[in-house]
Order: sequence, then C-alpha cells, then structure tokens
Amino acid sequence: MSTTLSVPPDTRVRPELPVRRFTLAEYHQLIRTGVLTAADRVELINGWIVPKVPQFPPHATVIAWLNLWFAGVIDRGKWSLRSQLPVTLARDNEPEPDSVIVTEKDYGERHPGARDIRLVVEVSDSSLAQDRTEKLALYAANRIPEYWIVNIVERQFEVYSEPVTGKRPTYRIRRTFQSGDTVRVPWIGRRSVGLPVDEVPFLH
Repeated sequence: MSTTLSVPPDTRVRPELPVRRFTLAEYHQLIRTGVLTAADRVELINGWIVPKVPQFPPHATVIAWLNLWFAGVIDRGKWSLRSQLPVTLARDNEPEPDSVIVTEKDYGERHPGARDIRLVVEVSDSSLAQDRTEKLALYAANRIPEYWIVNIVERQFEVYSEPVTGKRPTYRIRRTFQSGDTVRVPWIGRRSVGLPVDEVPFLH
C-alpha cells in the first residue's frame, strides 16, 4: 500500500504574489518610522529592498584589514573612509559597500552620493557573482571612477576603471592582481602607495 505525502511549499521561492519596487524616499521613510532598523541588514538595490549577504569570518577579516590599511595611507585632508555605510546613488539605489573612499566633507545631513565617491570596494566570497554583475553595473551606471572586488574565492584583486554608461553599464578596463603583485594607488595619499596582494588575509 502506497501513501502520498503532502510536501510543504518551498518558502525560498518567491511567492506568486504582487511585488513592488520602492523609491528612495519611501525607503528612507521606512527607516525613519522604524519599520526597517539596523537589525534588518538590508539595502536598496534598483528599487528592491534586499538582504545583505551574511559575513563569514574570512569576509569580515578582510574588511577589517583593508579598513586599517586605508586608514593608514589616505590623505585625510582630501579623502575619508567609510565602511558598510550607505551611499545614495541614482535610480533608487542605496547600497552599503564594504569600503568606500569619499571626498572629505560633512555628511551630517546626507549620505555620500556618486559625485563624492572615488573608490568602492566589495569583498567577495558567496557574493562574487552578484558583485561582478549587478553591483558592477550599478557602480558603472553611476560613474564611480574605480571599483575593486577583493575576490577571496579566486584569491585575487579585480580592479575596474573607466565606467561606461548606457543600456549595459560596465567598466572599460579590468585588471587582475594575484599573489606577488602590488596594487598601485597613486591618488590615495600625499604620495603613491602600493598594496601588496600577499599581505591581504586569505589572498596568498
């Protein structure tokens, strides 16, 4: 005798229900009224409120290391460092990149915008596919001059520059740095500095 078991629905699949995008103003209202709090760990990407990727220990360790390195080399009279904090971009986007170098200003009344940003860094393990596609297109569309992916999976730096806007935003130049290489950053401090890949945790 056979028995047919009822299988519960897979809750990971998006339900067949109406969904909607949120404007930046609506997203900010959800934050102001306490509907969304810091505990929710979300960001606004292309109008969608999406969960941020959980951080495994290597991911968190690399972010902490990079922020210490940046703090020690940037020209503080010109640039400031922000980590995992919102930046406001066009077309209803407010991501929270792992590290951002922005023009030194007072951001007490607003988050940095695209014109304030010199460099965005995303540390990638489980988020690598998204960082190479959706996030890359987002930063290119907003003309962010330089975008780094610290690729823990393949143990390399990916440096993207010269953004191209349009229907398919991307970067014209992609350079890869691996063990033994040094990422040269001529603009970041009062003098040119280099970041040896082998010094970054989990990349050597």
